[in-house]
Amino acid sequence: PNYMSPEQVAGKKVDGRSDLFSLGVVFYELLSGKKPFKGESITSLMYAIANTTHVSLAETAPKVPECCLQIVDKLLSKGVSRRFKTAAQAIKQMQACQDELT
Repeated sequence: PNYMSPEQVAGKKVDGRSDLFSLGVVFYELLSGKKPFKGESITSLMYAIANTTHVSLAETAPKVPECCLQIVDKLLSKGVSRRFKTAAQAIKQMQACQDELT
C-alpha cells in the first residue's frame, strides 16, 4: 500500500502516471531513507496518500540537489495532470538533472 497512487486509493481509473507516482515514492525513499507517506494503519496510510502532502526532501534530505527535488515533487503530485505525462518525459528530465550534476 505504501506505493499506491492517490487515484488507486480512491478506486479511480489508473494509467501509467499512477506508476510514475509509485516511482516517486521509491525515489523519495532512496534519497531520504524514509517513506513520504505514513500511517498507523492501512486506513490512515491510504488517507495520507490521498490527502496529505509529503514532507519536502529539502527538509528530510537537505543535501539532495534541487533538480532531484523538482523531479520527486512532480512525480508525487496528487493531481494526475500535474505529473509527467509519460515515463519518457520523466527520463528526459532525469537525464537533464544528471547532466547538470556532472
